[in-house]
Amino acid sequence: MKFLKISLIALLIVSSFAACKKDKAVTVIKIEGKWSGTTTLTSSGTTTALTFNLAADKSITVTNANGDPVSTSGSWELIDNALTIHYVNVNFEYYYKGTFDSSAGKLDGTYGSTVEATNYGTWSMTKSK
Repeated sequence: MKFLKISLIALLIVSSFAACKKDKAVTVIKIEGKWSGTTTLTSSGTTTALTFNLAADKSITVTNANGDPVSTSGSWELIDNALTIHYVNVNFEYYYKGTFDSSAGKLDGTYGSTVEATNYGTWSMTKSK
């Protein structure tokens, strides 16, 4: 009986230490800031490097691989994890729709010349540090 009591007390002590184990902290990435990645044109497979700078005021600046501005004006909106981007490049309008994964720091989706954002291809970006 004494052995059983000692065993139960030891088990209780060991299990209490295991219950105190801390969970890993999850890093949540904010959507505002600089995002870098590529677009892929479905018809040809051509990829183009782009950078989005999503400002807190919901405006967007788009630059190419050389850092040259691509957009003359634009905006973005995030509802839940659904991201919508619209910007103008000289005489062309671009629409991007995608998802925001805050734990992975990733954006991806489709883009095009219409609000549906599907007639050009796909895009994917990660948060720049």
